[in-house]
Amino acid sequence: MNKVKVPGKFPRDFSIGAPMLSTLSRLFLKDYPALDPDTFVLWEPCTKSHAEIVPGYASYLLSLGYKVLVLVTPTHLSGGLFSRFRHPQLSFSNLSQRQIRKFMRRADIAAAAGVMISTAGKLPETHTNDIDLDAVFGVGRRPRRLLLVEHDIRRQTESGDRDSNPITLRAFPEADFKTVVVNPHDFGRTKLHEKTPGKTYFVMVGASRSKRRNQSIVYEAFSRLVADGTKNFELRLIGKPGKEEVPGQLAPYVKVLGRLGFSRLYEEIENADFLITAFQAENPEHSPYRESKTSGSFQLCYGFSKPCIVQREFAVGTALSASNSLFYGADEEMAVAISRAIHMPETDYALMRDTMSENAKELALQSLANLKALIDA
Repeated sequence: MNKVKVPGKFPRDFSIGAPMLSTLSRLFLKDYPALDPDTFVLWEPCTKSHAEIVPGYASYLLSLGYKVLVLVTPTHLSGGLFSRFRHPQLSFSNLSQRQIRKFMRRADIAAAAGVMISTAGKLPETHTNDIDLDAVFGVGRRPRRLLLVEHDIRRQTESGDRDSNPITLRAFPEADFKTVVVNPHDFGRTKLHEKTPGKTYFVMVGASRSKRRNQSIVYEAFSRLVADGTKNFELRLIGKPGKEEVPGQLAPYVKVLGRLGFSRLYEEIENADFLITAFQAENPEHSPYRESKTSGSFQLCYGFSKPCIVQREFAVGTALSASNSLFYGADEEMAVAISRAIHMPETDYALMRDTMSENAKELALQSLANLKALIDA
């Protein structure tokens, strides 16, 4: 059972199971978490997605010497979001999102070292498409430092905002304004995985929707391999299932796991050989992932040193390269990349995995430096 510390009303060493804690906090918790000049508040306002970036941002803030108070939807905590992560200066509150929003408007938010909001796109906007900070913190009230993470830069592009220098998870070379890359991919304790002998395990993460996970092209690629006699693989699908059934010829080789808590998600990623994506350059619904946003699957690749199978166009501005991942061009070439993965010798796999690990460390060092510069500015 995960143990969660709650700052505020309870003693600092008080801890109980997360599900019970969620109920108690809603019924009895009257005092908001205490704030001080050494504490950074890290708030993820999205209830369904993006939570996987929170441990990484917490890790950076802790590395800079701050205490960190994490505010996320309580079910993310009980699902194991921080199950691999421990730090004496890290604390949590089980306030609901509604309570968190009240906390932001009512607490002495300026008493904290700062506030980092890891999905700015979930905040209210003004009529000019700017973030409505008065609605978030109260009229005229602001934290000492405010760091906003944008997952999609279309708001800046459409509003003409060229001066905010938003935090993004990757670089956007084609954008006509500057973003600051702070990529979070520390999930806590992980281990390097050796390629599974005899059978190659692939994992694909995301809701089964055409704009996120077009699994039909993945099914087509694997079906071609089965038809050619290649059957030493298993594909595991994680995320909200769609209506599309697994083709009969693939049924023995595909496992639909559905939605998973973070503890199980981490386990599945760690034990997989490759993480596979299904982006299509010619699919208009996938264009934002090339032009204005990125994929959370890449965070998992960095954090777990997992080679990625991805269409080349979607790696621009990321830490993915031909040395740490398997790129392909047209949709029809996906099967070739998958075949390369299946037949890759263990020594070559280890080299690709280790390269991903080193590139992720380099990205983390640069991200930490970028974040420190923002805070010190």
